[in-house]
Amino acid sequence: MMLDEKNGIFLLHCYRKLNKGEDRMKSKLKILLYGNVEEYKIAENYIRNLPLLSNVQCEFFYMKTLNEMESILVNQTIDLIVVFADGAEGMESVYLCRRMLHDIPVCWFSDDNDFGMQSHRLECIYFATKPMTEEKLNRALTRYLQMC
Repeated sequence: MMLDEKNGIFLLHCYRKLNKGEDRMKSKLKILLYGNVEEYKIAENYIRNLPLLSNVQCEFFYMKTLNEMESILVNQTIDLIVVFADGAEGMESVYLCRRMLHDIPVCWFSDDNDFGMQSHRLECIYFATKPMTEEKLNRALTRYLQMC
């Protein structure tokens, strides 16, 4: 199911839950992006232009090392993590998320389809093989909004 402006009730429900039931919209959706610079720029551009987030201000945190990721997870409240690091590095970043904040939603894009089983075991809300596309990011964010 694709969400669009007509289905804004999903967004409202999601933000009420994130704000522990407060009857107001969250001012920003804080998204941590982990991976290389080129894919970060693509992901941020796709997310900013998705119609289902047209009325939501997004704040992005770009991390390129596990130490940076750990620091931001300690010091910020993050709503969603999108991992697009390849191979074992991607898996280690998802492990780090799970060790620190077990219930934080993680979307994982990998160059290796074999990590799909690991993503399921690690309770990622979305896994897809690269290349990362606007359609795949739209599906990932739709799943995030529906789970809220």
